[in-house]
Amino acid sequence: MTITEGDAPAFDTVVWGAITISGDDVTDNGDGSAEIVVSDQQGAVTLATVTNEATWAPGTFSLSKDVTGVLLDNPDVPDAVTVTATWFVDGERVSQDITVPTDGTVVPFGADLPHGTAVTLSETALENAAAFTWAEPAWQAEGIVVNDDGTATITIGAAEDTAVTLTNQAVASLGRLQLGKTLSGEGASDVPADTVFPVVATWTDLTGAQQRAEMQLKAGEPVVLADLPLGTEVTLTEGEASTPSSVKWVGATWSSDDENVTVSGDGAEVIVTVTGEPGTAAEVGLDNEFEKVPELATTGGVLSIGIIALAVGLVGGGLLLMTVRRRRA
Repeated sequence: MTITEGDAPAFDTVVWGAITISGDDVTDNGDGSAEIVVSDQQGAVTLATVTNEATWAPGTFSLSKDVTGVLLDNPDVPDAVTVTATWFVDGERVSQDITVPTDGTVVPFGADLPHGTAVTLSETALENAAAFTWAEPAWQAEGIVVNDDGTATITIGAAEDTAVTLTNQAVASLGRLQLGKTLSGEGASDVPADTVFPVVATWTDLTGAQQRAEMQLKAGEPVVLADLPLGTEVTLTEGEASTPSSVKWVGATWSSDDENVTVSGDGAEVIVTVTGEPGTAAEVGLDNEFEKVPELATTGGVLSIGIIALAVGLVGGGLLLMTVRRRRA
């Protein structure tokens, strides 16, 4: 007699292999069937054993990239990063580079790996920018193990496509800017020492949000603008101060001898850019020139004008009187 095994049950996690049929007086045909010679003895039983080979289904993974702390259109954010996947096959190390866009596009690994394969993922270090540095990469996936060296390891599951997310956070590089105030010109001595000169600093941070800081400057008393974003253009605008009427504001001059500072523009508003390593401290000076306003001559002036007006009036009156008399005559 011939026996044939039918279709194996379907399991996503199982891959069915060879079918072997064995036993006494059993001839395996190698195709899932076998010929069995039944004993001609009364009550005899012929035992045939059917063995199915079942292995775990292979699996794979995919990668996507998130960037936080900075806008994607920032010129210092790369369009893509490189992730290296490393695993072992029969004791030999195998690796493959994967290019992952920074816009969140999901990139499949593109191949199946045996169930239980441990794959270590590492990112090629990103280059820091003038305005920010990159934090340690953050890996996220079900069952992922993050290693102390910044890499991560996933274990391939049977018939699984593990979604791995790699996040890079941009950390703003911050420094300090000290603003000093001086007064110059002939009218500087007439400006009270406690006069407050308002200065407003505005800039756009890495996420596109508008930032504003207000400072109150006095001559000879520097003010520090802390947590200033390095490598970012900061607009400094001097507002109006309450000064005596005896002086006139002529102009503002911004200056710095610090090699880490760039000052662009002149007048009441300039753009300042501070560069350097995080924690850099820089100085910028602001000088206001004042001139004296000439006083009106009041002593004797009013009296002279009055005398002149009186004289004109008397002359006019005399002429009128002469005219009237002539008419009467």
